[in-house]
Amino acid sequence: MCKTRHTSIFTHGVLDNSITLFGVAVEILIMVLVVFLPGLQGIMFTASFPSAVWACHLVFAAYVVAMSEAVKAATRRDPTGWVARNLAY
Repeated sequence: MCKTRHTSIFTHGVLDNSITLFGVAVEILIMVLVVFLPGLQGIMFTASFPSAVWACHLVFAAYVVAMSEAVKAATRRDPTGWVARNLAY
């Protein structure tokens, strides 16, 4: 939705854009219907993942968000440091 190099996602105001939030909600709804609705599974040749796979994906997503926020915090702390030059693209 929005990538910033220095501003945290929590202070950027991502939740203020109602059109984008509506679009993301519709996208997620379509994905859930295609993956989990039995009638569409046969048409679209999809199947749902086991619970363990969902858990791995959620843990990895949380890791990505945490690392991104850590890089942004390090960049704000030292704008000319190694992290800012090499990781905050």
